[in-house]
Amino acid sequence: MKLYELMDILDDGCACFSILPYCEEYNCGLDDLQKEPWYEKIKNVEVKRVVTIGGGMYKVETCIELKKSIEENGIEYIPKHKVLETLNSYGGADATEPEDKRSDDLVRAIYADIDSIPIYSRAKEGF
Repeated sequence: MKLYELMDILDDGCACFSILPYCEEYNCGLDDLQKEPWYEKIKNVEVKRVVTIGGGMYKVETCIELKKSIEENGIEYIPKHKVLETLNSYGGADATEPEDKRSDDLVRAIYADIDSIPIYSRAKEGF
């Protein structure tokens, strides 16, 4: 299922939406989300997983994970050491105060930096 097909069957309800790294806890409704400038670039990407979290004292959030486009007979990957270098450049997983870890701007910055790491393709095993 492509993202735009999922959007056709979702309702706003009381949940916010996250499509990382493009938006996190988006509260303005699905109509406005689909008007965002980045939506056009991703609307035809296949959806990998949809998870709804929260409830009780936490707001309900529908998280949408997209599949990366993978060339036929190939595997895309991001070198693990590059992701670790990026995380460490922000002080590592345990180096920040708990309040900093909840900062949407910091989380967006980390996701944006990781998303900018070059993706490499290689032939699948056995091809």
